[in-house]
Amino acid sequence: MSLLSKAVSAPEVEFQPISPSEWRVSDARMAAGDAGSILGFVEKTPDNRFQLLQLGHGHGVTWMSFQSLSEVRDHFTRHAA
Repeated sequence: MSLLSKAVSAPEVEFQPISPSEWRVSDARMAAGDAGSILGFVEKTPDNRFQLLQLGHGHGVTWMSFQSLSEVRDHFTRHAA
């Protein structure tokens, strides 16, 4: 979906714990069983950074590093897909 062709709302980012240092990042607007709801995965590293594996849903994956989970949430809000 192109930002030029349609108005796009930001995802309602939800962090679902997988372990004490890992989370699945999902868009809460979509059904939990919908694979498209999964935006990526986050891991807290030993140096207290948050590594994001962002799923591209047909466009590959992207690795990014953030200083907090709030920064991860902000990233998805700014870059609505």
